[in-house]
Amino acid sequence: MRSPLQMLERLPLRHKLAVGFVSLLLLSLALGIQSLQTQSDLNRDLQRLRQEGIGGIARIQEARIHFSRMMLAMHRAVGASSEGEREEALQQMDEARQQVRHALELTRPTLFKPENVKRLEQFEIRFARIQRTVAEALDLARQGMPAEAASLVESVGFRELDRGADRLLGDIAAVKEYGAEDTTQAIQDFASRRSNLTYALLLGGLGLALAFAWLISRSIRRPIGRVRNAVEELAAGRLQQVIPHTDYRNETGDLARAIAALQTESIQLEAQRWIKAQEAAIQAELQQAETTEELAARFFRPLAPLLEVGQGVLYRWDGERQRLLLAGSYAIGADHVPAGEIEPGAGLLGQCASDRQPRSIKQGENGRRLRSALGEVALGEILVLPILSGDRLAGVLELACFDTPDGTARALLEQVLPRLAVSMEILDRSLAVQSLLAQTRQQADAMEAQAARLEEQAVELEAQQAALKETEVWFRGVVESAPTACWWWTSAARSC
Repeated sequence: MRSPLQMLERLPLRHKLAVGFVSLLLLSLALGIQSLQTQSDLNRDLQRLRQEGIGGIARIQEARIHFSRMMLAMHRAVGASSEGEREEALQQMDEARQQVRHALELTRPTLFKPENVKRLEQFEIRFARIQRTVAEALDLARQGMPAEAASLVESVGFRELDRGADRLLGDIAAVKEYGAEDTTQAIQDFASRRSNLTYALLLGGLGLALAFAWLISRSIRRPIGRVRNAVEELAAGRLQQVIPHTDYRNETGDLARAIAALQTESIQLEAQRWIKAQEAAIQAELQQAETTEELAARFFRPLAPLLEVGQGVLYRWDGERQRLLLAGSYAIGADHVPAGEIEPGAGLLGQCASDRQPRSIKQGENGRRLRSALGEVALGEILVLPILSGDRLAGVLELACFDTPDGTARALLEQVLPRLAVSMEILDRSLAVQSLLAQTRQQADAMEAQAARLEEQAVELEAQQAALKETEVWFRGVVESAPTACWWWTSAARSC
C-alpha cells in the first residue's frame, strides 16, 4: 500500500502543481457555488488549452521535426557510399520514424475537430506510402543500383508525397494554433472579469498552498536524493548499482532513465576495455608460438577460462592439399581423438570450411556430456567458427562450452579470431621460410662437399700429371741412350 507521499513522488511536476491548484479550488468552495463554478470553468479551459492547444501543437511540431529528420536520414542511407554509413543512416531513420509515430499517438487524443482528424488519417496514408517507397529504394541501393534508388526518392511523385505529408502536419498545427489563440483570449476575458474573486480565493488558499508546497518540495527532494546517491555509487566504480525510480513517469523518472542509459554505456565501455585487454594478452601469447601445436596451446590457454570452454580443437587450412589439418586440441581425451585431416564438406567442420559460415548448437540436459575424473557435466553450447583473414580461410575452430557464452564473451571471440588467423598465416610463412632455409642450407652443405671432392680430384690429377712427367723424362732418357747401347751390343756380338 503506497502512502500519499509516495503517490505524490510518482506524479509529474505539472500534475503536482495541478494537485495544489485543485486544492485551492476546494478551499474556495466556502465562498459560494458561483465562485467554485467559475474557478472550475477556468481550470477546465486551462486544461483544454494545455492538452488540446499547447500540448497538441508541441507534439505535432515534434512530429514534423522528426519527419524531416527521417527523410534526411533516408536520403543519406540511399546515397551512402559504404555499408557502415548506410547502417548508421538507417538507424537514425528508424529512430526518427519511431519518434514520429510516438508524437502522432500523443497528438491523436488532442484532436477534436473533424478536419484535423481527417488530415491525420491522410498523413498516415501518405506516411505508409513513403515508407514503402523508401524500402524499395533501400533494396535497390543494397543490390548495387544507387542510381535507380536515387531516382526513386528524387522523383516528382515522391517529393509530392513528402511535401504533402509535411503540409498536412502544418495544417493541423495551424488549426490548433488558431484554436489555442481563441481559447487563450476567452480565458483572458474570463480571468479579467473574475479577478477580484480570484484574489479572494488566493488569500483563502494561502495556507493550504504552503502545505502543498512543502509536500511537493519533499516529493521532489527525496527521489532526487536517491538518484544522486546512485550516481555517486556509479562514480565510485560500482557499475552494477540499481538506478532507482526508472519506472516513474515524471521528470525524476526521465533523469533516472537517462542515468541508467549512461550506466549501460559505461558497462559497455568497461566490457570493451576488458575485451581489448584480453585480446592484447592473447595476441601476446600467439606471437610467442613457434609451431602450430604451440600456437593452438597458447590460444586455448587464456581463452578457455574466459569462455568456460570444456573442449576445443583447432584445424588449419592447407591450401595446397585443399583440406583441414589438425593444429592442436584442448582437453581432448583418448576416447575421442579428433581426425588428423578433414576434407571440405565432411561433417560440421568440413562444411564450415566449405561455406565459411559459423554454427551454434545448443545443448540441453540430454545433450553431449563431458567426462572428467570427478564425473560428468553437460555442455551448454558447441560453436563451430571459421577463421578468416579477410576473404581467405585460415582454419576452423570448434569449442564446446559449459555454458552459453554471453555477449561480451562472443564479442571477445569475434575480436580474437582475426588475430588468430593472422598469427596462423605468419606462422605458416615462418615455417615455410625455415623449411626453405633448411633446404638452402642442405644444398649449400652438398655444394661444399662436392667442392671438397672436386678439390681432392684436382689434387689426384696433379699427382697423376707429375707421375706422367717423370715417366716421360725416363722414356726420353732411354731413347737418347739407345744408339750407344746398340753400338755396344753390335761390337760384343762381332767379337764372339
